[in-house]
Amino acid sequence: MSAVRDLNAFIYDATVLEYWASHDDNCKLKTVGSWYATSGYGVGFPKGSRWIDKVNTYMIDFQHNGKFVVHII
Repeated sequence: MSAVRDLNAFIYDATVLEYWASHDDNCKLKTVGSWYATSGYGVGFPKGSRWIDKVNTYMIDFQHNGKFVVHII
């Protein structure tokens, strides 16, 4: 963000913008308005990855305790 000097506004992924705004020490970056559209994220692993079961278990736990919402399309 330090390379952008004369920019008044821009549109980008909301999650990334929220991160940038929360780490802006000079408080010059601010998110406004509501999200225009939402989309899901996916997690991919190579076949047979040792992480699949562990990540699936955490995702299911998060879904059951309300910390994570899953929409299956």
